[in-house]
Amino acid sequence: MLGSGPFCIQLIYTWCTANVPKDSLRLAQEALFGTIVRLLYASTFASPFYIYVLSSNEIRAALRGIMSVPIPEIPASLKLVAVTRGRVAPSTAPPVAILSLQE
Repeated sequence: MLGSGPFCIQLIYTWCTANVPKDSLRLAQEALFGTIVRLLYASTFASPFYIYVLSSNEIRAALRGIMSVPIPEIPASLKLVAVTRGRVAPSTAPPVAILSLQE
């Protein structure tokens, strides 16, 4: 209720005031309120994770195990390439993904 109540109120307010002329101060206030409301709404989904991590030794141990797994290197065949005027040239960026296929 902590997250969904203000979210519903903000949606109703936005719907009811959609055609009301607003100055820049009011738009800024509404944007700030909307950001805070969305943060509260997201916290309703994230808070169980933090509660479980804080309260369970088993979950903390599993999380430590997951966090200690090294990330594998990306193969050289997946280097990022740039397409310039129909030509494919290797990029100086670190290898991330393939943007286009070389013929």
